[in-house]
Amino acid sequence: MSDLHPYLRDMLDQSGYDNAPVDDDGDVRIVVRLSDGRSQQVIVSGTPDSVEDWVDFDVWSPIGRYEDMEVKDVMRILSDYKQIGGAVVFGEHLIWKIDVPVGAPMEFFRSAVRICAVTADRYELETEGDAKDQY
Repeated sequence: MSDLHPYLRDMLDQSGYDNAPVDDDGDVRIVVRLSDGRSQQVIVSGTPDSVEDWVDFDVWSPIGRYEDMEVKDVMRILSDYKQIGGAVVFGEHLIWKIDVPVGAPMEFFRSAVRICAVTADRYELETEGDAKDQY
């Protein structure tokens, strides 16, 4: 974890995710335990994005395989949650993503991880039911 950006390393330490594994791409993989016994994987990009003076980390969670979804159903379900962030197509998956700016308070980082997990899991529950806890 020593190769991570100092801000990200601090956020992981302060939020209790300091033992989360880092994959070969340098992304941090957090498993969030939800209150109903389910879990949801949340990925934090290990490399920050930057546009001019804005620098941020992507915090995201897979919602499902994009090819298996109807856009109108996705929009109907996700619009009910009124969360921050947005749905983005990433490879073959639809993900829920929140940009966390470098320098944001730890509580914002922690909330972004939790919101990504809860939003993605709610979508999975609505479309797959309790039987599947795929992500």
